[in-house]
Amino acid sequence: MEFTSNFYMRKRFKRVIYIFSVIILFSIIGGVVKYSLKYMDNNPDLYIPKTKSIHT
Repeated sequence: MEFTSNFYMRKRFKRVIYIFSVIILFSIIGGVVKYSLKYMDNNPDLYIPKTKSIHT
């Protein structure tokens, strides 16, 4: 009886750890994307390619 309850608790603990790690991972990815977009908006001259003038 004790072995099955211990197995069930271990399985549940692994699931909780998995859910938390997924949430943390998505938070980090979202933060990096948000920071990158904000940086690109603040420095458009670095990221918008310069086009050559057609008029000669």
